[in-house]
Amino acid sequence: MKKGKKLMKFILFVTILGLILLVLSKGFSVKEISGIESEKENSVDYLVLGDSEAYTSISPMEIWNERGYTGYNLGVSAQTLQRGLDVFQKAIENQKPKILLIESNFIFRNKGFINDAESFISTLFTNHFSIFNDHTNWKKMIKEGKLPSFDDQEFVSNPLKGYRYRFEVKPYTKGEYVNPTQNRVSVPTYQKFILDQIMEICNNNDIKVIFYSAPTPVNWGYSNHNTVADLAKEYGCEYVDLNLLTKQLEIDWNKDTYDAGDHLNFNGTLKVTKYISEYLSKNTNLEDLRHNSNYTNWEEDYQKYAEIIKAKKS
Repeated sequence: MKKGKKLMKFILFVTILGLILLVLSKGFSVKEISGIESEKENSVDYLVLGDSEAYTSISPMEIWNERGYTGYNLGVSAQTLQRGLDVFQKAIENQKPKILLIESNFIFRNKGFINDAESFISTLFTNHFSIFNDHTNWKKMIKEGKLPSFDDQEFVSNPLKGYRYRFEVKPYTKGEYVNPTQNRVSVPTYQKFILDQIMEICNNNDIKVIFYSAPTPVNWGYSNHNTVADLAKEYGCEYVDLNLLTKQLEIDWNKDTYDAGDHLNFNGTLKVTKYISEYLSKNTNLEDLRHNSNYTNWEEDYQKYAEIIKAKKS
């Protein structure tokens, strides 16, 4: 009898908690930061997928200004492959991208059953309770003293297109980190299964996949390179490892990282973005849309982006 009462109390607690989370998710959902959903249908030609290494390495607005390609960075902090799959699937509900750039770091993020279980639970919560997914939104609202709103909200385009800038400088000082080896980092079966699903979706939708590795001495090793190179060969994809091109990119680890070699700051982002922009120009059929009247909003967003960057740099 006691066990039955405890079970009923637990079910009641979970039910009440779920209702509270649903209400808070509705109230704290700020759709102007919801990202790719705010873009006009079928207006984005390439996507970037990954974790924080993705959203700190490629700025779509810089590529727009230089090449006229429309893109969105779907990078999410500490994003797992499972969550990345969900984000990607949601993005292509209203978009038909020609290119998917996959930053390789999040392929190695989860290892083992416990982490896989955590990933599943995390995805379950973020899919059904947006307050967990939109934590940046509600933290900002609380800081600004705003009350949650339960009215329907309009989508507003995000001029940063998923990029997240940092201007601080904290040098990487541990020296050369590119040390060739034949070793490989294993990808757990569950992780490989999720990656297979992403690739299958791309194949079915004629989306060209390009793997890339952002410069990051803290997270990258040659054994990671070997594994991603193997995956690219298996899937018939191109692979660009920018850790092997830091001299060509003129990456200065005294100036181009904000956290001692973990992520790039704005200076580093500009260098990587310029390279990726040129790579897309030479290796894809993306179209320059800067003079297309249907994309005037992109130029408007670029001007907003430029103003944001200028204000933050000064």
